[in-house]
Formats: sequence, structure tokens, C-alpha cells
Amino acid sequence: LAPLLRAVAALPAGHFVLRGQVPYVRGQEQYVDLWTAACTYRVFTGPEPAPPPPHPVLPAHTVCMDARDLRRCLDQVLPYAAPDVNRYGLSGVCVEPREGAVRFVATDGNRLAWAEAPCEGALVYERRRVLPLPAVVALRALTERDSHVTLGLTATDVVAEQDGRILA
Repeated sequence: LAPLLRAVAALPAGHFVLRGQVPYVRGQEQYVDLWTAACTYRVFTGPEPAPPPPHPVLPAHTVCMDARDLRRCLDQVLPYAAPDVNRYGLSGVCVEPREGAVRFVATDGNRLAWAEAPCEGALVYERRRVLPLPAVVALRALTERDSHVTLGLTATDVVAEQDGRILA
């Protein structure tokens, strides 16, 4: 109810007249009638929105790596990632879990770069993942502090954590 009244209050003064003082209720929907010089509008709202999802958590199987190693790898491959976001497979960095290491690969279609960083732990989800370029840039920013970074891969997500800061 409050979001609907806030939306009506944000409308330009003098252009709309609120018909009635209280929004009407019809089932799960609430609405108000607004009048202008030429038309009548009925503004609806549905049920209250669902609460936001809980804070992302790291998957059960993660790897821990030194932030300096991760930063070095990303610095080596980022210049080779295609800047064109329309070419999804090329405008990101491929993350490939390996035995005792994580490999990062990038290409722009003409050049190819790869770098590996040692890690502790094992990723159960052992498929390659392409991280979009904005996510790689955010991951690179996460490595500014010289400590360990925990990286987790699932079928749909890549989650990184450093000193309580989580990137999902």
C-alpha cells in the first residue's frame, strides 16, 4: 500500500487529481484512480514484492589462492579479452579448474593468452566457465588487498570471497 501512495505522491503536482483518499483493493491488487483534464487512469499494484534473496554464500567446494597470483593471472589475460560484449565467448575470461591450479584463458579472436595460478582445495564442478568482462574487472578489483581469495564454481555461478567481501 505504501509503495503505491509514494508513486502517486511523486506524480507532478497540478496535472493529476487523486479520486478518493484511500487506494481501492481488489483481491491481491490495489489501485487508485487518477484524473486529468482529458482522461482517467487506474494505477495498479500487485502484492508486496518478495524480499531480496539472501546474501550469496560460497559453494561447499572452493579453492583458496593468493590474491597476488590471481591478480597476476588476470593482468596477463585481460588485455587479450575482446572488448565487444556482443561476442560473449570472446568478451570474457575462461576459468578452468585444474589439478592444484586454476587456469585463466582469454582471446579476442586473433590473439590468445593463458595464465595459471596455484591453488589449495578442489573444485567439484570441473567444467570451464566463461566470466563476462565486467565480472572479471570486479574480480580484479577484489584482489587489490594482498591476502587469500576463495573462489567457488557451481553450474550457474562463480563466487569469490576475500576478507568478508563477497563477489557473486
